[in-house]
Amino acid sequence: MIVPVYNVEKYLDECIRSVLAQTYQNWELIIVDDESSDNSLSVARKYEQVDNRIRVYQKPHGGLPHTRNWGMRYVTGDYLALLDGDDYWSSDHLAKVEDIIGDSACDMCVMNNHTNFTRQWAQQVVLFPVDDNTNNLSLEEKLEILFSLDNHLPASAVLTLYNIDFLKRNTLKYGECYKCSEDLDFFLHCISRVESIKVAQHEFYFYRQDNQGAMTKNLTGEMLLSRLDIYKKWFDYYRDKTIGKFDCKSIQDKISFDLPLNIGGYFELADTDENKKRVRQFFRMNRYIWCGSGIRESYFWMFYVHFPLKMINDRVQMVLQRIKGR
Repeated sequence: MIVPVYNVEKYLDECIRSVLAQTYQNWELIIVDDESSDNSLSVARKYEQVDNRIRVYQKPHGGLPHTRNWGMRYVTGDYLALLDGDDYWSSDHLAKVEDIIGDSACDMCVMNNHTNFTRQWAQQVVLFPVDDNTNNLSLEEKLEILFSLDNHLPASAVLTLYNIDFLKRNTLKYGECYKCSEDLDFFLHCISRVESIKVAQHEFYFYRQDNQGAMTKNLTGEMLLSRLDIYKKWFDYYRDKTIGKFDCKSIQDKISFDLPLNIGGYFELADTDENKKRVRQFFRMNRYIWCGSGIRESYFWMFYVHFPLKMINDRVQMVLQRIKGR
């Protein structure tokens, strides 16, 4: 498994200890420090000296996709798992994945169950329905589940295990040109090559929501444009394509449905953000992505009514709180 690290000194102990606590013992942990300015590297080195399954590397700062690709050079196991340095796993995670994969290799093992948490609260999130029969379904039937409009796409890097031979055979890597959502790009690229998928339903990943240094807490126009460009890239790619007997129009429909959900990100951008205008132009110039999916009305509702009213309400509440605090 790979843990990319950048200024997560406060959380890295808990992350690494969750790997050491795994009931399944046949693992390797590759920690790649992306030139942290805090003591993250020292924390990682401490564990490297007490367990020979842990290897630590430091590289020049290059961002998250570059750090993950760097770590992939050193993987010697059969499957790649990813864990972020400010999160942690349940102790039985790898054992349960081993039971699911068994002796029957798969290209991807997709998890549907994780927990978002802060110091004050925790919320379990189930992305798509799974039962004991799901892994007996065909590839096409599993893809229909993953790309159903009713379900959340498990595109986050940490929610899927990838077969190393599958990745090497298809020369699959994270797009280092993207400032955000490179895991969505990687997931959709892998899906275009996949021949076998297994799914898991156990709660395993604990995703910290109160790390203010996390990239997702500091959205910029450049980052949002990266995400939108990825949606456009794969919407265009999957036109008139199939995966086995699976009609990739379902993937296009899912992209069409999910893309407008990012409109809220536009309204969160500072007015001084030099890319805010480009984000708005993207939505205007790429209407073909969402107009053909029967959600045009939803788009206009979100862009011109829902999010503007929400912003007004949020600002009113902020003013009221300040007045009350005087």
